[in-house]
Amino acid sequence: MPNLEGELRLNAVMRSMLQKMIQTIADEQFYSQLAGGGNSPGWILGHLVVVNRFGHAMLGGPAVAQHELATFGPGSSPELNASQCPTKEELLAAEQETASALIAAVEQAEPSVLEAPRQSPLLQKEFPTVGNMLAHILASHLSLHIGQLSAWRRSRGLPSILQV
Repeated sequence: MPNLEGELRLNAVMRSMLQKMIQTIADEQFYSQLAGGGNSPGWILGHLVVVNRFGHAMLGGPAVAQHELATFGPGSSPELNASQCPTKEELLAAEQETASALIAAVEQAEPSVLEAPRQSPLLQKEFPTVGNMLAHILASHLSLHIGQLSAWRRSRGLPSILQV
C-alpha cells in the first residue's frame, strides 16, 4: 500500500522555504531570467502551480487550464512578458491554494487509486503509478525547482533564506 506521509512532510518543509525565497524577491525582478537564460522566479512559481493542479487532476480534481499549460507547463518558454503574467502575489496565493487542494486530495486518496497505472505519457517510465508521480510532484520535482530558485537568488546577490 503506497504511503506518501514522508513526501507530504518534505513538501511542507520545501513549500515553507519556497514562500520565504519568493517573498524576498523584488517585484520588478520576479520575471527576470539568469544571464544566458533559465527559469525566472515567476516561471518557477507558475510552473509549480500548474504541476500542483496536474497532481490534483490525477486524483479527480479539475483539469489544468490550457492557458496555464501554455505559459507555465512542461516545455513552455521561460521567457515571459511580466505585463501579461500573474503578479507575484497572485502566484503565491495560487501556489498556496493549489498545494492545499493537492495535499487534501492525497490525504484522502484510496490506496487503490495510488497504486493505479498513470494514463499520461509524461514521465510514464520513471513514474508508472499515480502514487509514484505524486511522490515526485510532492518532493523531488519541488526540490528541483527550489534549487533553480536558489541559484537565481544567489546570482542576484540575495542571501540564503537560512541566514535571513
